[in-house]
Amino acid sequence: MFRIGEETVVIVTDTACDLSDEQLTRYDIRAVPLRIITSSGEYRDRYEISQEKLYQLLETEVPKTSLPQPEDVSALYRQLQEEGATRVLHMCMSSGLSGTFNMVNVLAGETEGLKVDVYDTRTLSCGLGLLILEAAGCLERGMPVESVIERLDKLIALLSAAPAGDEEPEALAEAEEIAEIIEEVVEEPTPEVIEEVAEEATPDIVWEEAAPVIEEIPLAIEEDTFQAEDFGETVAVI
Repeated sequence: MFRIGEETVVIVTDTACDLSDEQLTRYDIRAVPLRIITSSGEYRDRYEISQEKLYQLLETEVPKTSLPQPEDVSALYRQLQEEGATRVLHMCMSSGLSGTFNMVNVLAGETEGLKVDVYDTRTLSCGLGLLILEAAGCLERGMPVESVIERLDKLIALLSAAPAGDEEPEALAEAEEIAEIIEEVVEEPTPEVIEEVAEEATPDIVWEEAAPVIEEIPLAIEEDTFQAEDFGETVAVI
């Protein structure tokens, strides 16, 4: 859990994040199990069936997955309250790929005494896991939940600018230009450099995509929390 001002915050997700037990433990991230449906029965992912067993099953069948049990989510919320949590950042896999986000939204609205922010990461698997680790790192540095959510939104917007393959060279070139803009400012984060790269950025849409991240840099400098590697990670992702 993270102590942010008067709040005690914990990140909740589900086992679709594909984070290791060590990563989950490092940041005290709680993962609700998805349901794994096989010919021999239904199991809670990583709780009632191990990853090794799943790999073995793949040799004979392709198991199906389903939403976490609502009672598992509600029980976890109650447990977190008992442990002293006052706020939850529940990071779900894409609402376009699963009904988990909608289900959690309903359960969050029914939960009393615990503020739950339900966040649609618009991705899953490793993408979900990377966003969770980013959020955990921000909370560890004392960033408020609202600011963490804003940062996640910006990262997702930047990721959306990069094509999945090389069949869209124009989109790829645009994503690379966004990365170059951010990298230039990270290397020398002064108002003069920011103004210069803004004037040179073409087309305008590229600057519009890069600007949200760029705007964080002067504030970080003013608050004496600027670390180039934080913004460098964004460039590396692109």
